[in-house]
Amino acid sequence: MASSLPGDVVRLLGDLFLATDDVDYYMTMRGVCHGWRVSTDDPKDNPADPRFRLRRWVMLDERRPKCDEDERAASGRLFLNTATGRRVYKRLPRLEDYYFITSTGGLIVLASKASPHVVRVMNLFTDSSIRFAALIPDSVRNTTAYLREVDRIPTLVLDDLGLQDKAYTAELDAEHFAVEEYNLVDKVRTIWGIDAADQDIISGLVRSITTVLPYKMYFSYTCYHILESAGDMLIVIHRRPPCHGVDVFKANVEEKAVEPVRSIGSRALFLGNRCVSVDTNKFPTIEGNRIFYFVGGGQDDKGNGICMFDLTNETHKWITSAVLDFTWCFGEHTKPTIIQTLMKYCIDIPWVAIGV
Repeated sequence: MASSLPGDVVRLLGDLFLATDDVDYYMTMRGVCHGWRVSTDDPKDNPADPRFRLRRWVMLDERRPKCDEDERAASGRLFLNTATGRRVYKRLPRLEDYYFITSTGGLIVLASKASPHVVRVMNLFTDSSIRFAALIPDSVRNTTAYLREVDRIPTLVLDDLGLQDKAYTAELDAEHFAVEEYNLVDKVRTIWGIDAADQDIISGLVRSITTVLPYKMYFSYTCYHILESAGDMLIVIHRRPPCHGVDVFKANVEEKAVEPVRSIGSRALFLGNRCVSVDTNKFPTIEGNRIFYFVGGGQDDKGNGICMFDLTNETHKWITSAVLDFTWCFGEHTKPTIIQTLMKYCIDIPWVAIGV
């Protein structure tokens, strides 16, 4: 029965799975029969294909779980689809052979423990990887990562927290990571996925953005965040104390400008070193049109914790306060909420051990 389906129908089914980033379903579908495999693209033939990038997935437990006696916990990680709410547990049988560098969406950036420390961007859903010739710089410690296209060639960007307005970048065959300027233009192009050839669009957007951004960084953490949310290109700016909350702007590509946003509908945003947008229709314990962010330094005498800003009435409230060690746990015997888990992912960037 399955093998009799026309090839164009099979390809359509595969495209539907890829449209929602359900790459694991796509791989399961390809395993049904030989005819279905022939009718669909094999991710291993082109691991850099953007269709298999896992943009809507995040790996929630990047650090090794404490319960190493649990074989599943010791060799696997939990992935979450922020668009559908689906959770998938993936085993990492080869992780012991690699240093974990960071994750970018659902992709994992690894470096071989054996010298030379070859860099791979691994996709556990397709069991494929993109190999970069450059070695991870010894100075990389806490980094986020992005894959961007430059003339259709994947470029790995490591936005290390220790660098100011700079980033490490390497194309596939580059011998070394280069330290390049990574200013607002580069962040817009990388995170929003705007082609470098569309310089007119980029320049117009950046001119508009600089009119709403503060001229100085007033805090130790980043005061603005650039992200994609349900197809919208957003920039979120923290208000300066004593004001609470954030301001949200959306890119209007046709007008080459950013405009204020008063509603993000059913979406909720989580801000930090990494940013996540979730569809609250799939997460019943999270309310829509809300923005969550970490606050430190004793604001309101509550210490460190999570604040929620309601865009509807522009009010803020504490979700979790007086957190002593937010990046590691919420209590030895306390199961974190989904809000705490997503916030932890956004602010907790694992330490890179290479070169130490």
